[in-house]
Amino acid sequence: MEIIAAVDLMDGKVVRLTRGDPKSKVSYTGFSDPVKVSKMWEVEGADSLHVIDLDAALGRGENIDVLTRLLREVSIPIQFGGGVRSIDKAKKILNIGVNKIVLGTFAFENSTSIHQLINEYKSERIMVALDYLKGKVKIRGWTSSANEGALDALLRFKSMGIVRFLLTSISRDGVTLGPDFNTLKRASEISDVEIIAAGGIGSINDVKKLCSFNISGIVLGKALYERRLNLKEVISITKQTIS
Repeated sequence: MEIIAAVDLMDGKVVRLTRGDPKSKVSYTGFSDPVKVSKMWEVEGADSLHVIDLDAALGRGENIDVLTRLLREVSIPIQFGGGVRSIDKAKKILNIGVNKIVLGTFAFENSTSIHQLINEYKSERIMVALDYLKGKVKIRGWTSSANEGALDALLRFKSMGIVRFLLTSISRDGVTLGPDFNTLKRASEISDVEIIAAGGIGSINDVKKLCSFNISGIVLGKALYERRLNLKEVISITKQTIS
C-alpha cells in the first residue's frame, strides 16, 4: 500500500481545510513552508506526495512556482492536482516532471481529451479524482455537482482507459473521524482499477481497516499535521497487516 502525504497549497503556503471550505483554512505552526514540510514527509518515509493547488481549484490564482520548487528539492514522486482545466495545462504539469496528474473538473467537462492524455502520457500517469458528497461527485473546487455518482463515474472512466482513482468523501475530509468505508470497499471490489483512499483517515484503526480492502494507497492529511498519526507507525502497520 502506498502511503501518500498531503501537501495542500494556498497563497504559497501549506494549509489544511475542513470539507474544502476556504474559510476553515488552518496553517499549522512549523508546517507552512512547502519545501520543508515535503522534505520532512520524505524523511519520515512517505512513498509520495499528494500536492493540491487550492488557489487554482478555487479560481483565485495558482502555485506552479511552488510545485516547480518541490520537484527540484524533493526526491519522492509527486501527484499533483487542483485547477487543471485545460489540456495545455495538463501537459505543462506532466512535462515539468510530476509523476501523476490528478484530474477532477477537467475529466468531467473534457472527457474526450482524456484519450489524448492517455495516448501521449500513458494511463499510469493519469488519475481521476472522485470527490463526492451525498453520493454525487463535486467539481470546480467542490462548488458544483457533476450529477453523477462516484462509482458510476468510476466505471465510466474505467471504460475510457483510466485505471487509477482518488476517492474522497467530502463530508469526512479534514475531520479525522474515519473515511467512508462503505464506498471505498465497494470501489475496491471493482476489478482492474487502483483505488487511492482519502478523506477522514484519522487513526491507526482506520488504516488497519483500509488494509483489509483492495486499496492501492491512502492519502494522509490533517491527521499527520495534528500528529494524530505518526507516519513511521502507519508504514509499519501497513507492512505488518498486508504481509
